[in-house]
Amino acid sequence: MISAISTEFWWLKFRVFGEKVVICYYALHGQPGPDTARRRAEAPYYTAKAYPAFIDMAACLRRDIIRARHAPAITEVCADHPDQQEQRITEIEQLLSDIGAL
Repeated sequence: MISAISTEFWWLKFRVFGEKVVICYYALHGQPGPDTARRRAEAPYYTAKAYPAFIDMAACLRRDIIRARHAPAITEVCADHPDQQEQRITEIEQLLSDIGAL
């Protein structure tokens, strides 16, 4: 009976661990001011919002992961053609805004 209960809630342990990772990452690398302002602009009924929500923290992590994945592509393109760096960065920022990560 005990083993059935512990195996039944394995996902809860994983979820709590994942939430802690996101919160710790945001504490080290997040920007609460801009994230909260962005959320207030998107949802005007959040006039009293003073702190970022968990979804803001997860979006910050997702943005950074996407940027890290595309950073080598920027370096490869820009090594031979430095004038294309701004264009590539603009394309990635457009990609991020299209998927709602910015």
